Amino acid sequence: MDRECVLSLSYPEASSEWDALDATVASSFNVDGTVQATNDVRCISLSDFIFSLRRPVKLVKMDIEGSEIQVLNSLLDSKAIDLVELMVVETHEKQQPELLAATNALRQRIRESGLGTKIRLDWI
Repeated sequence: MDRECVLSLSYPEASSEWDALDATVASSFNVDGTVQATNDVRCISLSDFIFSLRRPVKLVKMDIEGSEIQVLNSLLDSKAIDLVELMVVETHEKQQPELLAATNALRQRIRESGLGTKIRLDWI
């Protein structure tokens, strides 16, 4: 996340369609309107976590269902991105069109910062 907080994690209930493992893979902080089970989870700042490692990070692979914009902006603002060698990110503006403008602004910020080879927004 981009900050410490407690969020409600939603996931499908295990059923004949979704077993318990499938349900964990389909979990999200962004509820899409389907009836799901929820659990409150404690989140930490990815920037703070990276700084706490006290060493460079080779690879961060990010697929966080629409929250990537806030987290990446936080990494850029805090300069934690300087400790990451490569970051590959799945963006979600196609699945969530309301993210298009913010995703485009983030792409531009990355380009203008000269970080286009370090932060890859074309993972999928």
